[in-house]
Amino acid sequence: RMEPGSPSALEDSTAAAVGALGATLALYPLDLAKTRIQAATDGEERRGPLGTCLAIAQKDGPGALLAGVGPKVVSTVVSNFAFYYFFESLKRLYTRNGLSKLGTGSSLAIASFAGILNICVTLPMETVSTRLQSGGGETCGQVCESIYAEEGVKGFWRGFAASLVLVANPAINVTAFDTLKARLLSALSAIRKEKVVKISVLQAFLLGCLAKALATILTYPLIRVKVIQQAAKRHSNRCIAGSPEPPFSPLTTGQSPVNLRQNYSQHADPSDDSAHTKSTTELLCKIWTEKGAAGLYVGCDAQLLTTVLKAGLLLMGKEKALALTLALLRPWAGRVSVSRSVVMKH
Repeated sequence: RMEPGSPSALEDSTAAAVGALGATLALYPLDLAKTRIQAATDGEERRGPLGTCLAIAQKDGPGALLAGVGPKVVSTVVSNFAFYYFFESLKRLYTRNGLSKLGTGSSLAIASFAGILNICVTLPMETVSTRLQSGGGETCGQVCESIYAEEGVKGFWRGFAASLVLVANPAINVTAFDTLKARLLSALSAIRKEKVVKISVLQAFLLGCLAKALATILTYPLIRVKVIQQAAKRHSNRCIAGSPEPPFSPLTTGQSPVNLRQNYSQHADPSDDSAHTKSTTELLCKIWTEKGAAGLYVGCDAQLLTTVLKAGLLLMGKEKALALTLALLRPWAGRVSVSRSVVMKH
């Protein structure tokens, strides 16, 4: 059972959302550069994350480094809130009937299921956010209209298969952390000639970063494929070269989204062999055939930089935010409880 006084699912998920908000805002330019690198075509110049940030600022101005920040913040905050809420709620449901303490296997299974629920709810927001970050000068509304015109409602769930497999990322992360922690405790016990049962906050932070880096490296090919799928735009026989707008934008046609989709489908290039039309497996094979292993890991340095830093900032922010959340929500919950008891008495 959950220990008395432990944070509720709402409190824990709220703290995670606040931590994710701070981490996303602090690292957004690097996150934008990461997406541009991962979604880059073969003809584009390869730069590192900092070089990409500099190139974006020089070309479009410093403000361009915050392109799409609103949808990205919403996507990240909602995603973290949803995951932790599902995860904590499922843990409480598991332990409510007096079952044995959560083990590694059951915890990983619950985390995976929570991740799947989270993907189903938040993937559309992530797809729109990734498309905005990949460039093109479209607004959030234009991106939504373009995605619907290209594929209909299912277009908002691009990369769903890759996302399901990527549920393994946190599982690898947790397993690696537990393994590294056990070995560190064993080494510290041998050095100090006494049993050590706890590690310091700094040691936990460093192990967490290392475990996250390992999980990222092992799953990165799928991460890149998902970004490519979400950022891809479908080609059309009527696409105007150099135009930043989709070929059948409502801005130029005045059509409703439904009619726009019908018109787009009629003129879509049947020979289109872009990432838009390929499955996750087909894209992996295509990249491997053309570029080898190096092609699968394009942008991995940027992913590692942002992911590891974000994991550290989110961890620290979540702990600080949890104390604030408990201070804000628990008095409110107490007042609601008192009000209900008064109503019951009357």
